[in-house]
Amino acid sequence: MRRTTSTAASQETALERGKVAYNVGNLTVAVTLLKEVVRGCCPNSTVTDGPCTCRDLLRALEENDLRSQLVAKCKCKAKLDKRCRNQGHMDALNLLTLVAMKKSKGKSATATSLAAEMIWRNPRDPSGYLRLGQILRKEQKPAIAFNAYSQGAMLVAEKYPDHPRLEVLRQQADAVEKVMRKVDPIQALPLELINMIFSILDTTEICRCLQVSKTWKAKLESADARDVWLYQSYTLPRTKSRLASKVFHRYIQSYTCGRLRGFTIKDESGFMAKHFPLFSRCCGELQHLTLKGSIDLADRLATTAIPYRLETLYIGNRVQWGTQSIDKFLTYCSKTLRELSLMNLPPFTAASGGIWTPSWPDLPLVETLRLAGGVTTIHLPSFASRTPNVRNLWLSGIILQVQDSDIPESGFWPKVERLYCRTVARSPMDLPAAGMPLLGISEQIAELFLDKAQLDLFFGDTGLYEGSYDGTLANLESLSITNCNGGGPEKLKRIIIPSLENRSLEALQLNPWPLPSQQRAPAAPPAESKENNDPYTWLRNKCVKHLTVGGLNLRHGIIDLDATLTAIVSQCSALTSLDIGQEVIATATVVAFIKKDRGVRALWHNNPELPTYDLQAWVRDKDLGEVHRRPYPGSSEELWKRFYDW
Repeated sequence: MRRTTSTAASQETALERGKVAYNVGNLTVAVTLLKEVVRGCCPNSTVTDGPCTCRDLLRALEENDLRSQLVAKCKCKAKLDKRCRNQGHMDALNLLTLVAMKKSKGKSATATSLAAEMIWRNPRDPSGYLRLGQILRKEQKPAIAFNAYSQGAMLVAEKYPDHPRLEVLRQQADAVEKVMRKVDPIQALPLELINMIFSILDTTEICRCLQVSKTWKAKLESADARDVWLYQSYTLPRTKSRLASKVFHRYIQSYTCGRLRGFTIKDESGFMAKHFPLFSRCCGELQHLTLKGSIDLADRLATTAIPYRLETLYIGNRVQWGTQSIDKFLTYCSKTLRELSLMNLPPFTAASGGIWTPSWPDLPLVETLRLAGGVTTIHLPSFASRTPNVRNLWLSGIILQVQDSDIPESGFWPKVERLYCRTVARSPMDLPAAGMPLLGISEQIAELFLDKAQLDLFFGDTGLYEGSYDGTLANLESLSITNCNGGGPEKLKRIIIPSLENRSLEALQLNPWPLPSQQRAPAAPPAESKENNDPYTWLRNKCVKHLTVGGLNLRHGIIDLDATLTAIVSQCSALTSLDIGQEVIATATVVAFIKKDRGVRALWHNNPELPTYDLQAWVRDKDLGEVHRRPYPGSSEELWKRFYDW
């Protein structure tokens, strides 16, 4: 009896000394003392004989078969089927498990075996399940950890329903279950969908995704995700760039295996001007290049070899480049280029004797051409002859220099289907054209946007006032004429009517609106026969879906705006979208447009006097459409912003 008491006392002493050694970090002494406690309680143990080889606790947990394994006999020398209710023994095993976890940073077969022995020895004690679950969670095995917590809670509750640590066990099971419900999209989604999602992101955002986890980093750097890096886009602010040369080289060369196809950069830091030679050497298969921001390439382009054959080239309005540099660029790409955008043309002026005549070779495949400058005079025949197959033409801030004898009968660029001209005029040093248009306006044109331009450049001086119009523009789908010169009401009507009669015109934007002379007087017109005196019968149609009306008040001084606008809108029976700009009309008129059968579903305006918020709430409650206080997205100004680097 005395020997048993002395043995128990020595074990308690060894346990206390082991705890002290563990707390101060002396793990070697702690392990020796704790092993002494375990041997004193059970001669056979994982500490002395190694883990159990006849039963697999983890498999039992995974198969929800823990109860049957607990009652099975242990046939190996560990003899772990013998139960032990000595709390000192359990505390010693628990501390030995913590020591093993510290030495192996949480991942250790020894720690798992010691935690398993705690369960074998006393399956009604939560300590073993809690420690084993902790190890399994660090080993990224949440499903087995959840089974350990849930099955352990069930076994403990059967005998000790009021155990103080039973609630902790259940809370851990709930926490693991929440984690299990969260699915990593990188591991769950198919590769094609992953590549599609990442292709939407900017390259700098993809680089941040590399830091999410090791799984994400491995997936994005693998050969399966190479398509994600083939089209790269960067935005570098004015502050010092954090993009190092080696990192940049890895992104454009290593991740793509030298097959970079598309590159877009908006650089305010000067990074691109410094690294353009490196970029050119690594991009032999580049097809699409977009340069925006404050980039100075005037010297770099002239001295850098350009091995790639581009299909699209966009140079923003603040990118500095020389004419010789761009000539060299386009010489390399003349056989492959399909889209060319030069938004910062050099400031050539006819007054100073400077007219830009391009010296690059013919570009037979170019179908989209965008030219923008401040006040740049270009030699029109040279540009048109080098790009004969242009179908989409955008011109802004351009002065066209051409002699009458050089103007073909069909005009320049006769294959154009979409034409956008803003602030375009003919050089005042040229003789006026004898009624002949400069730009080809043919029957195949579908979209025409003219802003602050001379209509005579497109339609000539004659043929629009006498007799009936020949119907050249009978297939227009979208027409916008804003603040243009040289076009009276009758001329504009003759341009518009053929497409209305053909029922092809779907969007019509006019500012100022063409009004007959009697409508411009402040007094209201006499109310006689409505059928004979209605000045808007020419507009009657069943095809126009969007209508922009402007200049009624500011340009014409119309007093009864509500009646005038109502008369105009009533001519378009298929109208669903209306832009009234800054016209000051009553709220009741707006409500009438929206409440009308088959009425307007979207109203755009920039009138601060209209109660936009109240209108929006009312329209949404009635499910009648939307009211927006901002420019119409399809206006010429908004379309230009999509391509212009502000």
